[in-house]
Amino acid sequence: MLPFDDLRLWVEAETGMDFSGVRLARLRDAVQRALPRDGGLLRLEQLPALLQGPFLERLTAALTVGESFFFRNEFHFRALREHVVPGILHENVPKREIRVWSAGCAAGEEPYSLAILLDQIVSAGLPSVQEEAAATPAAPGRCRFWEPT
Repeated sequence: MLPFDDLRLWVEAETGMDFSGVRLARLRDAVQRALPRDGGLLRLEQLPALLQGPFLERLTAALTVGESFFFRNEFHFRALREHVVPGILHENVPKREIRVWSAGCAAGEEPYSLAILLDQIVSAGLPSVQEEAAATPAAPGRCRFWEPT
């Protein structure tokens, strides 16, 4: 049987999420929800075999927020607007390009928010800058974002 600490390390490596400390209980709950049920009993002893199947997708779906709206987490966007993006643009003057990636988006509002933010900053008087935004969904099939052209 796979010890739970080994499972935690595997899930962290596969998802990039952190389940140390108090977050461990969240992982335990999600594992219980993601395990297949057989007659109402959880088959925890079959977990090593499940790691080869769709278990990770169900587990990721159980662990992700799934909440999405434009400019969520105002503090993060303020930091991007006032510090991060200007710093990148300053360092990238010769290239005149900036690329952003929204990793773990829900429905797509996050990468659109990043693209809007970039457009606002760049159109505020900067010489032409090539902007590109991309996204990766937190769970398969969730993020509906355009492909950069």
